[in-house]
Amino acid sequence: MIHNIIEWIYHFRDLKKIAPLLNFQKFRLILRIFALGEYSKEYVEFLDFFLKPLPKNYSSDFQDIFVCWYLSKSNKPFSDLFFFDIGAYDGITKSNTYLLELQGATGVLIEPNLLLSDQIQKNRVSIIEMVGLVVDQNYDKYKLVFDNKDSQQAKLLLDYNQVNQNSIDVKTSTPKDIFEKYQVDFRNKILYVSIDVEGNDLPLLKSIIQVGILPDIVSIEHNHHKLVKREPKKLAINYGYKIFFSNFFKNEFVLVRVH
Repeated sequence: MIHNIIEWIYHFRDLKKIAPLLNFQKFRLILRIFALGEYSKEYVEFLDFFLKPLPKNYSSDFQDIFVCWYLSKSNKPFSDLFFFDIGAYDGITKSNTYLLELQGATGVLIEPNLLLSDQIQKNRVSIIEMVGLVVDQNYDKYKLVFDNKDSQQAKLLLDYNQVNQNSIDVKTSTPKDIFEKYQVDFRNKILYVSIDVEGNDLPLLKSIIQVGILPDIVSIEHNHHKLVKREPKKLAINYGYKIFFSNFFKNEFVLVRVH
């Protein structure tokens, strides 16, 4: 293993050789990997894949490139991938699934902000569900509340009865209803679930697993919250997942089911 790493570094020791392969994001990734001192076989394989000519990524932290690498490693085409993008926003900005869709994957975009409906339909060809996913049945009691008047950050809050001009009504559904609705579509496919819902990520993932859905790949935001960072490790142990590159992804966990 050490020999392979030394050989890799030696191969790219000449900046003139490596520079044409890099853009700023790739250069940043390489620096981060070496700064972490993480030289596992999987890290090196990921880095080798990343240095190949690749289409533009849209994720905030290379989650989409990770899924591309996973498919390549599994010798699977993008047509074998089905995704659920929970908290899709406009479908492009910091999207974990836009690149995958462009490459031939199919899936469902889930976004509660009805103000983004026209934009997301313009940007994407995947199935679109303009709903907020909740883990209970209080469908008529949720509001989508924005951090401030001009903020793009919003979260679903229950029993939000205050008069607040920064909140809007929202349609809601449960993970059980949504996943059962599209179960035929992702049967016999690699299933990727991306969750970014400003604080409700972990309850949603637990709810998805509890209804019997075990995605092959999950990316879930933790934003360095200690409790949220502990729980995926328990889920990994209990349901046969492996957490990949926990020191690399800054604000998310990426879990892969070990078959």
